Amino acid sequence: MKSGSTTINRMGDVLFALREAKRKGLHPTKIQLQKFVYLVDVLSHLVGCFKPREGHKTYKRGPYDQAIQNAVDCLAFRGFVKISGVWETPSGDLAARYAISDTGQLLLTAISEQPTFRDKSQLVELVGNQVAKFGWNRIVPLVYAEPTYVGVGPSRWGIQLRPENGLEVSSSLLISVMRHVVRSLREGLEPGDEWLVERFFEFLNDYDRHYGRSGDTQL
Repeated sequence: MKSGSTTINRMGDVLFALREAKRKGLHPTKIQLQKFVYLVDVLSHLVGCFKPREGHKTYKRGPYDQAIQNAVDCLAFRGFVKISGVWETPSGDLAARYAISDTGQLLLTAISEQPTFRDKSQLVELVGNQVAKFGWNRIVPLVYAEPTYVGVGPSRWGIQLRPENGLEVSSSLLISVMRHVVRSLREGLEPGDEWLVERFFEFLNDYDRHYGRSGDTQL
């Protein structure tokens, strides 16, 4: 997939993420946006969506996809996203907070009405509910607990993350095990997307509480 088309696809992901943040009265940072979109990517196979072929890679503060930042910049330039502050972090990087504008909301409404985005919009809402439940301020530790990222090893930079690969340590494998357990205990019962997303986030929370890394969680 070419970088241009990936950036265009990521524009929708960014607007969806900002919609969920707005519902909680929050203006997320670029790191929080990266992590939110990653969590949606991780679970996208539940609703038959697929993340970009060249998605997140390991980086100094967890999974990172340059196309997401490119999408944010493009949306801000066109007035669909508002930048509400820029500052320098202790490490010397520039940080900012973002919000969806009124015109961005209109664009997102039009996108959400398309059949191909309807299921993803519902998944984003499920993820948004769980992020709000555990706290946007904990989104970095929750992502650090995601099985694919843990399996690759946080100290290795530039490694492509494949959370959809059910043959390796990944979120896809974890969710497959959840499904299998439910089917085994209750014959004929198929766990729904909402139940799976809730259990998935409970796993992330429990893993972070017991084994969470003490690395940089700067937002």
